[in-house]
Amino acid sequence: MYTDANVQDRLNLPSHGSLFLTFSSIPYFNFLFLFFDFILFRFSQLLQTCEGVVELGYLSS
Repeated sequence: MYTDANVQDRLNLPSHGSLFLTFSSIPYFNFLFLFFDFILFRFSQLLQTCEGVVELGYLSS
């Protein structure tokens, strides 16, 4: 039977459960970085596509 202390020991969390220390651990940080990097990359692609469509609209008019 696991107590809170056992769970904290297994996860190597501080006893006060600091969210900053938990989320600054490397796996979380890398995942968030890749996630935001992917979103920014897709957003820049979308902007370029919109610019291309606008330019085609100007050229065709």
